[in-house]
Amino acid sequence: MRERSWDCASPAPIRTVSKLGAEAMGGLERDAVGAFQVMADPEGNEFCFVSGIA
Repeated sequence: MRERSWDCASPAPIRTVSKLGAEAMGGLERDAVGAFQVMADPEGNEFCFVSGIA
């Protein structure tokens, strides 16, 4: 079974969620809608941190 991921959008900078224990996985990705960063929580669960939503 594939694990489900969750995404979050926030005006808080990525460094703020990093202080809470999240770790960036790769670089910042950009698309037509905005930008996102794949991150992992302290247990290794991945999620997308979304910023710049148009």
